[in-house]
Amino acid sequence: MRHSTLNKDSVLSLFNCQVYACLMEEFAVLGSLFFRQIKQLENPLLWYNPTEKSQGDVHKLEILQSNTEHYQQHERHLQELGLTRPTLHIIQSSLGKTEFTDCDLSGFRFEFNNSKITEVFMSGGTVPGENIVIHNEEPGTLSYEEQKVSVYNQLKKVFDGQGDVYWATHFQAKTAEHQERTLQMRLGYKPSNNWFKNIGRGLKILLDVKLPAVIKIDVTTFMLNRWSNLHGESWGRALLFTLITTIPIYLLFLLVGERLFIPVNTNWRTIWGSVDGDFIGYYFTFLDPTHRIDFFAGKGVKLSGWSSFLNFAGRVFVGYGIYQFIAAFRKHGKK
Repeated sequence: MRHSTLNKDSVLSLFNCQVYACLMEEFAVLGSLFFRQIKQLENPLLWYNPTEKSQGDVHKLEILQSNTEHYQQHERHLQELGLTRPTLHIIQSSLGKTEFTDCDLSGFRFEFNNSKITEVFMSGGTVPGENIVIHNEEPGTLSYEEQKVSVYNQLKKVFDGQGDVYWATHFQAKTAEHQERTLQMRLGYKPSNNWFKNIGRGLKILLDVKLPAVIKIDVTTFMLNRWSNLHGESWGRALLFTLITTIPIYLLFLLVGERLFIPVNTNWRTIWGSVDGDFIGYYFTFLDPTHRIDFFAGKGVKLSGWSSFLNFAGRVFVGYGIYQFIAAFRKHGKK
């Protein structure tokens, strides 16, 4: 199905068969295209047996020679197309209202580039996920990331339309992940999976006076969503984010209140021996966004302007962490 169109009144259906490669390039579906119970064919040349003997039968010898020629021809053709495994190839195409039902789509190499699949229907079987590759684009380039955003966003709309919240949420997170990478690359930054590099890059973008405020806000939003709950996918990360951000703030709160350490002129044993164990329990009070700033009453904590600032910062991160925790925990709930 290359360089062609399925006309409006046409119907094409593939039912209960094994497929090695389905190539849709510069292909438009105006009619009806159905894929039913399609599975991958691991070896398209399994029919050829090079050890088979003719045993002096001239007719059988001619068949074997013909089979060898066909095998070599098919092998060359597969090599020319770059097909090394079962492949679903959608390039510069519009699939219209194509339907995939009970198809093992995760078993194929799902090649995509500049195509429209938003009206496709998928039901049963498996869903393309980590097997999606961008055809003819080098990983790590801007065009590669833009195509990733396109395919994941379209798949998100496909499952949104079908009411499949699980896969719609999954592809929404994938879209946000690659949208963040796309935005960073447009600003001239190379994406990285290293947390420290990401934090440094985020601060650099925020401090760049040449960038519009809207761009800075978008970059910050994407980064915080990824760090805090993996774009709505992980409530565990939201919980970890809350602890990682609030524990240092709480310790600083104690430090400026002169209760974290006693005066510096003492030895280390005295310092650790003087720490009040109740302050560990009070941390959970600190995690309550509605706590009073003087919840340490009677513990000798000296409140100051810095105490008020750190208390406010703690409330912000606790509130944000709780919100992200709930959002991720309810990711499969009603939108």
